[in-house]
Amino acid sequence: HTLPTQEEIESLPAFPRERLTLRLLLGSGAFGEVYEGTAVDILGAGSGETKVAVKTLKKGSTDQEKIEFLKEAHLMSKFNHPNILKQLGVCLLNEPQYIILELMEGGDLLTYLRKARMTKFHGPLLTLVDLVDLCVDISKGCVYLEQMHFIHRDLAARNCLVSVKDYTSPSRVVKIGDFGLARDIYKNDYYRKTGEGLLPVRWMAPESLMDGIFTTQSDVWSFGILIWEILTLGHQPYPTHSNLDVLNYVQTGGRLEPPRNCPDDL
Repeated sequence: HTLPTQEEIESLPAFPRERLTLRLLLGSGAFGEVYEGTAVDILGAGSGETKVAVKTLKKGSTDQEKIEFLKEAHLMSKFNHPNILKQLGVCLLNEPQYIILELMEGGDLLTYLRKARMTKFHGPLLTLVDLVDLCVDISKGCVYLEQMHFIHRDLAARNCLVSVKDYTSPSRVVKIGDFGLARDIYKNDYYRKTGEGLLPVRWMAPESLMDGIFTTQSDVWSFGILIWEILTLGHQPYPTHSNLDVLNYVQTGGRLEPPRNCPDDL
């Protein structure tokens, strides 16, 4: 992803910042923060107040972080699909810069899955049919990304978002979206390989681990791991292996066991 030109940045849907209010910090990472807020008339004149998620850089962020932020704003503006997180507008002319996104009330899919586990008060909150529905939503988003010739490189439950908190809502939708904060919040899911930065090794295909090759095919591999996460209600893949062990295990042909509740045809 090359740096967007000034022209491309100016073509993004600018939103007047006086109509934006930040209300609640949802998450904070090494360089970015995500807030819940409200935006007036962001869905069109007269649409009134809409709850939104607002992504911003922390004060004192580096030039490289600012470039990454602009690249993300430019990239997300190109996507338009029901299973990809939607960018509603940007405030890029002055600092702090904001990317305004639709708010996904259910939060990230990993947390949503883990909260659905059986407790002494209730059984599992999601049926097998529900779990397959979650997989189907994400697969539609994946197909769209492939059509857009975009390789995600970090498909995982932590990078998907759920539209509702409720476990029985018929309107539930899951979307692929990466707030770029997952790396900060779920630190244990990333491994620093010498000279390569942080890598989500448990979700990576053998060719990505060996040679650093990422393709649509390696995204398909990560999607397979994501299905495993969904069916186990958010277990960490290869639970008995350390990150370093996973590197060796997968490269030498090691694979995940199918979850107990997984039917053969799945």
